[in-house]
Amino acid sequence: MNIKEIYVLNTALDGKQIVYLPDFSKLHMSVILINSVKEHLVYKGLLESVGAFTMEGVKIVKRMEDFKQAKKYIKLGALVIGLINENEGVLLKYIPGKEDYSFERIDMTNRVSNLTAAYPFLTELRPSQNPANPESLTLEEIQERFHPGIDNSIYLSTMDLNEDTAVNGGGITNEIIFDFEGSIYLYDQDAGLLFSKGRDEILTLIKERMTA
Repeated sequence: MNIKEIYVLNTALDGKQIVYLPDFSKLHMSVILINSVKEHLVYKGLLESVGAFTMEGVKIVKRMEDFKQAKKYIKLGALVIGLINENEGVLLKYIPGKEDYSFERIDMTNRVSNLTAAYPFLTELRPSQNPANPESLTLEEIQERFHPGIDNSIYLSTMDLNEDTAVNGGGITNEIIFDFEGSIYLYDQDAGLLFSKGRDEILTLIKERMTA
């Protein structure tokens, strides 16, 4: 779906902004344009008519609703997971070249093992090299010095909306986990600090970040 189709489907809910999507207020959707989008949604089989959903349309809107009601969001590159509970999530997937978005239900039971399987550098048992001395670096310096890329790094961000987290001043993390010359590093983008970490430490951190 494109962002205009999501905007129209979202009006069946509360019409409010969906996190990690472009600002709805900048779409400037006229009544004529909205009706045109509805007609296209009929063609795609998500609407039975301009005013009624098909079963497939109902399923998609329900996924959107669950995503909007998530208490924690995990962002991995172009993927965002809205955690429903410890075992279920809704994945917001974005394909930049096609400007295409989708909402998919996913099983979070094996979230850590699934992630490590996608990044081989996390499967090797390696201790931290210098755990007590974080280094202060900018993101530009990290990129120039370590060259984190698709195969050797994970850009991991979380937004925790649980009340107790917000009260304690937490809630948002922005980190890069990457491999460089046989060592695993964690870069805290908000603090501007680089840490050397062991595999077990990283897996514990990932489990924490990916738990509601």
